[in-house]
Amino acid sequence: MECYGYWLSENVVGENHHQWEGGTINYGRKWWRVRREALNRDEKTCQNCGADEAELGQAPDVHHRIRVRDFDVPQNAHYLDNVITLCRTCHRNVEEGNVTLSGEQSEK
Repeated sequence: MECYGYWLSENVVGENHHQWEGGTINYGRKWWRVRREALNRDEKTCQNCGADEAELGQAPDVHHRIRVRDFDVPQNAHYLDNVITLCRTCHRNVEEGNVTLSGEQSEK
């Protein structure tokens, strides 16, 4: 099942993704800084299941609590309180609505 999750992450993207809403979003340069800060803050550990970079064999994902698409200006979604570090499996489960993250959702 874990291998399937990795396969999905690599192959079910863009128009093939179940959450596809059309078009592309320009994340901009600010995203990479906030992503790096989130990984450092969370010690490269999934904040849902506790798996770390060593266990995962790669850096975990960084998830937006409030979707980038929900912002009029996509770059405004990139702030530290709006992102959380998750492994790919937890990331997928959160986005599919199978897992609810603890704590309150950040506001715009």
